[in-house]
Amino acid sequence: MKKLGLIGALLLLVLAIVMGCGADGEKIKSDFKPLVTGAATPESILIAVDYLDKNIGKAGKDIGSQMLVAYEDYLIQYLNSDADWTAIGELYPYWNTDTGKLDSEKLTTEETKALYNNLTKGDFKFASSEGMVYPVIDYKVFLEKYSKSITESLSGLYSIKELESDKPMAADAALMISYSELLGRAYATEQYIKQYKDDPLTLPDAKFIYQNYINTLLLGMNNTPIFDYETHLFSQDAKKAYEKFVSANPNTTTSWMLGEYLKYLGSVNFTMDYSNASQSKDFFDTCTWLVSEAGKKVLE
Repeated sequence: MKKLGLIGALLLLVLAIVMGCGADGEKIKSDFKPLVTGAATPESILIAVDYLDKNIGKAGKDIGSQMLVAYEDYLIQYLNSDADWTAIGELYPYWNTDTGKLDSEKLTTEETKALYNNLTKGDFKFASSEGMVYPVIDYKVFLEKYSKSITESLSGLYSIKELESDKPMAADAALMISYSELLGRAYATEQYIKQYKDDPLTLPDAKFIYQNYINTLLLGMNNTPIFDYETHLFSQDAKKAYEKFVSANPNTTTSWMLGEYLKYLGSVNFTMDYSNASQSKDFFDTCTWLVSEAGKKVLE
């Protein structure tokens, strides 16, 4: 009887803790919201991340995921609209091309030191291209710090974003990975969507990433055109990669899209002149339709 009584008491204690966490989680999220509202600055980011680090583990995984996505949105807001790019530009002289990192120990002014420290503590890292340095969200750090406090679906999404952050598919308007590797990323994202398509928190970003990969597979990039600017011929590397993928993965949305694309390419003998208005319109209209349809089919 004593043992049964002890078990009952423990169950009641666990239930109380679980119910309490739910209530605490809503309060934690409510208190966090003002910290990721309004203009984003390195200083406000530091305040927000300090609160997040101390409290996300207490909020429960669903609420913790909502908080982390809100924080991510705040960092994106900083990059898209609030960042002082003149101040960030002061960091460029300290970029080390050999290591691919900033030589932070060489920063000489209090302003540059504070900027660097606040942003890195706020889960940014730095990258460089076209003669400038800029912060990017460090999704590897996101996973290291927060994976135990968020849902599996959000962790999975951040794993996809981590790969893109660490090894971007494009830089300086050129494709930086092979078409085969790009296909691998599109396929992995498709599989992710199939598994987590019912999660409204992660689906919009996952679908955007997938359609961005699809768009690049179809169009190439300005400095890596899918049709050669001079010969007007379709990329042989892309053709081989696409045909191989379709053969190996027939029952996928990506393969359906590529099959339709290859039919179109066959109809134009795998040639297209960007300077020909009629050919270009037909090509871009076809690609736009395929991207849209793939975005629908991946949710089926």
